[in-house]
Amino acid sequence: MRRRAVIITITMAVFSAVMWLFGSGGVARATRSGQPFALLAAAPEIARADSAVALPDLPSGGAATDKPSELPLTVLSEGAPSRNEIALTFDDGPHPGYTEKLLKILGERHVKATFFLVGKMVEVAGDLVQREVAEGHEVGNHTYSHVCLKTATAEQADLELRKCQAVVETLTGKRMDICRPPGGVFNREAVQIVKQLGMMTVLWTCDPADYEDIPGNEILSRTLPNLSPGGIVLLHDGIQGTVDALPQIITACERHGFKFVTCTEMASHKAEGAAR
Repeated sequence: MRRRAVIITITMAVFSAVMWLFGSGGVARATRSGQPFALLAAAPEIARADSAVALPDLPSGGAATDKPSELPLTVLSEGAPSRNEIALTFDDGPHPGYTEKLLKILGERHVKATFFLVGKMVEVAGDLVQREVAEGHEVGNHTYSHVCLKTATAEQADLELRKCQAVVETLTGKRMDICRPPGGVFNREAVQIVKQLGMMTVLWTCDPADYEDIPGNEILSRTLPNLSPGGIVLLHDGIQGTVDALPQIITACERHGFKFVTCTEMASHKAEGAAR
């Protein structure tokens, strides 16, 4: 009996540990309903820089701009419905082997998009980020290590955003004006931190859940019914199905007469319309 009790105790302990691991975020899982985290390709540890990233000098409190109030909006969840424009966005990059394909398609179709970058991925493939900027695309902050801004402490959130900002700014010479919370999970405090750092929070209107690693035709069927004026399409870098679906998504948008804009352009247009 004593041996049986020991076995039961050990089994329960192992079960509890596994449940804790899943519940605490120790295992990244992407579910369509919860929108937690996209599946990041593992960055090659050998290629990743081991040295600490030098953060730019910032005033206490994390403010990265003297005039954060000049941002078009604090949060952009959609564009102006009266404007026939669409913003294509790609999260979680750069991803060698995929980003190049996305840029090739966008270049051939003369489409400008917005890429929300993960800092640690930038350290692995900075040349792809430089290419994104050189080809006229917009880049945004997606934190340094893809953390949840809702559960992170204020200090952690501030550091994650500033570190990603520093990596990209050092590489490209450009400051990022926009941020997308990983998984779209955030709270009021996170939005305020983003604003204090001189950035606007960007969400989306259309999410085909391409992070489920589904075929391109399924991504397409989930996207097309949800295209609308002022729409922001959430896609992910590093997904072959997304690469396959992108040309047809662009064609569908063009057939509807949509103009492709970056997120900052969309925010400016919306703010201009509200001011009239």
